[in-house]
Amino acid sequence: MRSKAPSPPKKRLWLATLLTGLLGFVLLTTLEENIRSALQSRSRELLGGDLALSSRRWLEPTELDLVRKELQKYGSFRETEALEFYSMVSTVGKTPQLVELIATDEAYPLVGELKRNHPDCDSCAWTDEALEIRWGLRASQSQIQIGNSSFTWAGRILKDTSRSLRGSSFAPRAFISRSKLAATGLLRSGATVYVRHLFAFEIKPSAETLDRILAELDQKLTDPGVQLKVPSDASDDEGRLLRNVSDYLGLASLVGLLLSFFGCAWLLRREITQQARIWAIYRTLSPQGWKADWIFYRLAFRVSFTASVAALLMAQGTWSALGPRISQALFMQDLMPTSLTLRTVLLTLGASLGTSAFALWPALRFLKRQPLSELLKNPEALAQKGDLRFSEILVFIFGVFLFSRGISHSWRVSGVFLGTLLVSSAALVFLGWVFLRLVEKFQSRSESALTRWSLLSISRVKSSSLVVWLTLALSSLLLSLMPLLEGSIRSQIQDPRQVGSIPSLFLFDIQEEQLPDLKKWASETGADLQFVTPLIRGRIVRVNGSTFEKASRVYSTREEEREARFRNRGINITIRDQLTASEKIHSGKPFADLSHTPEAPLERISVERRYAERLGLGLGDILDFEIQGVPISGKIVNLRQVQWTSFQPNFFITFGSGGLNDAPKTFLASLPLASAEVRERWQADLFDRFPNISSIDVTRLMESLLDGFSQISTALRAMALLTGLSGFAAVFSVLRLRARGRRSELELLKIMGADPKQLSRAITVETAALAFAASICGLILSAGVSAMLSVTLFEAPIVYPPLSWLMGLPASFAVFGGLLGRIACRDLISSQPQEWLAQVSEATH
Repeated sequence: MRSKAPSPPKKRLWLATLLTGLLGFVLLTTLEENIRSALQSRSRELLGGDLALSSRRWLEPTELDLVRKELQKYGSFRETEALEFYSMVSTVGKTPQLVELIATDEAYPLVGELKRNHPDCDSCAWTDEALEIRWGLRASQSQIQIGNSSFTWAGRILKDTSRSLRGSSFAPRAFISRSKLAATGLLRSGATVYVRHLFAFEIKPSAETLDRILAELDQKLTDPGVQLKVPSDASDDEGRLLRNVSDYLGLASLVGLLLSFFGCAWLLRREITQQARIWAIYRTLSPQGWKADWIFYRLAFRVSFTASVAALLMAQGTWSALGPRISQALFMQDLMPTSLTLRTVLLTLGASLGTSAFALWPALRFLKRQPLSELLKNPEALAQKGDLRFSEILVFIFGVFLFSRGISHSWRVSGVFLGTLLVSSAALVFLGWVFLRLVEKFQSRSESALTRWSLLSISRVKSSSLVVWLTLALSSLLLSLMPLLEGSIRSQIQDPRQVGSIPSLFLFDIQEEQLPDLKKWASETGADLQFVTPLIRGRIVRVNGSTFEKASRVYSTREEEREARFRNRGINITIRDQLTASEKIHSGKPFADLSHTPEAPLERISVERRYAERLGLGLGDILDFEIQGVPISGKIVNLRQVQWTSFQPNFFITFGSGGLNDAPKTFLASLPLASAEVRERWQADLFDRFPNISSIDVTRLMESLLDGFSQISTALRAMALLTGLSGFAAVFSVLRLRARGRRSELELLKIMGADPKQLSRAITVETAALAFAASICGLILSAGVSAMLSVTLFEAPIVYPPLSWLMGLPASFAVFGGLLGRIACRDLISSQPQEWLAQVSEATH
């Protein structure tokens, strides 16, 4: 016996609904695969060797000997050293420019390539193309002043395999010879220098060998400030930002899949209930009941496979057309469209089949709970039942949670995502129910009979109306969420309340003996030196008497990765007794209430709140530090909340005045807001008098941050738009099936004299009203969600766009909703009633 399969139009609806949800998922999976493969294939080149030993202090000879001794067990190797730091450079007649200066030798990099002009020129400097364009440099003719030395500009850096992400630093790179660095006078006490030793084996080691080496060295090098990296770490570091963006884009694609799931579930529920009698007969005649279910699952496999192939082909076509632009937008020099990987294909098939199968599962369970006699006698009555078990809802929620965890790689993010989704969906369903009740109550007041019929149809077929409502409202929420968040984040960076306090230049690497002369210069030029803040380097040795150990290199979530990164790094400390305008006490007491006395010998310590959470620190904890080889202890007396976008000197750890006052230190400072001409003059004067002091143009930095954020925002908006299209596809499928269920009403109205144009207009009003109301509720809920995320996640002020923008989205939804409703019913409205009467007559005989 064979079951009647869904008709081709219904399968096409199912296919279209699934396809639009899958497309965003496939595009994101392909992007992630391209990023991962591009970085992993060049991981050794990104690192410059097989092992890197790095620190923000000079490495001890004993530490280097320990590493060499361990590496000798595994074969012969080469090594080199690179010193990296930020410094001001200048050329004749041009404004000094901050660069990322790298001093190394001819052996660098040990793996990969640093292609430049005149590589054997000992007194030459090479820079990124950006500096060449900005200054109009000419090879072998232009001179560049670095510190106290002058270097011949030998040309641009033609290729640097250790840097695949353009824009990964806020300053262009410049290379000089390691032997000439001392002559520049930049290596002063306390200068911010990143020391990196590279090691490379003559024969490329396996990943397992490198893991063993790391395990041994991690036990012997206990200082968290000394970092050990292998090629996989380099690719992870280089792609961290892109991975985080990909995680959040993946969650947006998951919303698209969920919207497709809602549409598929409703379509399949209607289809299964319509075929309940056939299914019941099959169950009665066949001793193996699973065969009846297999009919639908087999169909689900065919449709899912077709949707997967179509989505994969469309994604490949998109990459072929837009791959270079996407690579440029994401700062990936070598990320180009590639063939779809086996992993992408399998994930797409799994997501497609899983969506359809999971949509089928509760509908089939619903049938199995019904008596076979009722299915045989009156299967049409099943369409009015809503028998969804709590256990099925829990399975669905758990599945979404695990899927979101796999996409975001974070329990916290997936928990927030799922919680927000559940609360939003529950609120929207409630609001949808209220809207349907209001429509039901007030539809009788309309003077037009067709309008009354149209509005009554909304409230009468509640199940499909709620599916359309929820899908459109969630689409509206997602489409409006990113613009709302963008306004809050931008306002935090460009907060008009702090315009007067935002500096124009941020100064660092100021030596203590230079402070008097620097203050004198500021007074003479009217620069008004602000926020002069000491910077002391140290490391935490113990917490509450227990050794402060490095975090594990093995982590499964983004939170564990972030915690390890904060723990396994050196620490910058400052001294000040008063809070700045960008700080406020979160918990504990201010320093002024707890003076340093012989009765309370421990130093007073304040820790930034989120930093304390990542390191597991709390009020009252005793921290033991090592500052330049000298031990000092302190007690955490308060936790601070810091507004990092103030662009003022802010620190994770702050000491009160006391035992650290005489510690070796450098200073940070800032200059007040000024015009571009004044900033350039200040930078030129500073470079002439204090060549070792580096300055950051905060205005340009803010512009760079906003540009980068705009690119990320554009990607998020594009994914939100694709998700919205998934929602509209699901809505169209529901409206199409709903229209077929109302064919009898439409034909009877036409027989009674209703004009097809009037019917089309009535249905347009019906779907437009539903879409408009749903988008309004989605927009309101989006404002609440964005406010919650702005305050809790970004600690940004709540900013909403103009009312005209807020009303534009509901108006667009109303237009598209009405258009979808009209298209869904177009063939039924244009058909002749005689055709329907003939079909009814044939069915009754």
